[in-house]
Amino acid sequence: PAMRPLPTRVEVLWDASLSTQGVDRTAELEVLSRFLRGRRVEMTLGVLRETVQTRRLTLASDTQVDQLLTTLLDERPDGATGLASWHADPQAEAVLLFGDAVTTLPGDVGAPQTPVFVIAQRIGDPAMARWLARAGGQVLDLSALTLQQVLARLQQTPALQVRQGPLD
Repeated sequence: PAMRPLPTRVEVLWDASLSTQGVDRTAELEVLSRFLRGRRVEMTLGVLRETVQTRRLTLASDTQVDQLLTTLLDERPDGATGLASWHADPQAEAVLLFGDAVTTLPGDVGAPQTPVFVIAQRIGDPAMARWLARAGGQVLDLSALTLQQVLARLQQTPALQVRQGPLD
């Protein structure tokens, strides 16, 4: 597969719902750390529970990356998962969704037009994960892939991409 440069405008969606309680998220944090270090990244950070709380960040140093990782590690799992309340940042070149792809609140989950990479130690809803990743992203199961494989796949251009048309 063709390789693409690492995006400089990304959205990170961090699942902090109750389904992540007791899950070791070390591997997810390591992926994010390696993905962000050593370059400048404009980021939309979303923390997902019943709704999504977002903020914009600019990360330009390893110290800022460390602060972000500490903040995410300190997020306490709580509540349901309202994935339908999330809409991809249209300015992002890629979305890194760290979570099990389970949505527990009703609502339609839109089809993002941005490549979404679903990254988790345990994918709870593989069908939803594939749905989210269909526009050029991938489902990256950390229990089946090494850190190096995940980082490489974040730069691969998939052979097949599905985009919604006006009749979808």
